[in-house]
Amino acid sequence: MRGSGIPGLDPAIHGGHIARMIRNEKKTPAAANCPICGEPTEKEWRPFCSRRCADIDLGRWMTGSYAIPSEDEPGPEDSAGPDEDERGR
Repeated sequence: MRGSGIPGLDPAIHGGHIARMIRNEKKTPAAANCPICGEPTEKEWRPFCSRRCADIDLGRWMTGSYAIPSEDEPGPEDSAGPDEDERGR
């Protein structure tokens, strides 16, 4: 049976997913663009190009900008008032 070419890897699993993962890990990932501004990404901030764009994305998540609109009527669980437990205290 032929070896995997990867030191320490059992030759019996040379064609398995572990060997493929190790080989693919050595490849440089394809360059991508920041989803906020379109600039090339930086390894430290991936998938963004900078902390600024990462913070913009986080802010959008926290304010509900990425929420999926619903045609349903808001229910009691969607109200902004205090919970039942908090009213009784």
